[in-house]
Amino acid sequence: MADDFSNAIAITLGSARMMMSVAQALKDMDERIKVINAVFEVSEKLMDATAVAMAAQEKQTTLTQRIAELEKENEQLKNWDTEREQYALVEPNPGFFAYCRKPEIETSEPVHHLCANCFTKYEKAILQLERTSLSSQYCCLRCDRKIMVR
Repeated sequence: MADDFSNAIAITLGSARMMMSVAQALKDMDERIKVINAVFEVSEKLMDATAVAMAAQEKQTTLTQRIAELEKENEQLKNWDTEREQYALVEPNPGFFAYCRKPEIETSEPVHHLCANCFTKYEKAILQLERTSLSSQYCCLRCDRKIMVR
């Protein structure tokens, strides 16, 4: 009976040790799960931060492109101002207004008239003379304006 009692105690102690090992393993697993969850949370935050950074970079690229467009437009307007200063509004025929290069401006270009309508829209459109057997008219090929010559 003493052997049975000793065996029972040994089995009980073995079971207790096994239970302690299982408990320790569960505790270790719980800690690992906490670490895994913490890593997952950090990963989510990094992905969110990356998304925000990418959106900011995309916006910066868009703004940089817009700045380049505006700088180009500004340069074109400055060039237009320089070009515009070379012309004056004239009335070659009664009721017919056009822009003609100022006489004091020396150029190799032939004398020409620019469409007043297009000129006010920052466009340089040379009026073309069209003659028919019955009449003559100046035509703007850009805006289709036609002016009869008297």
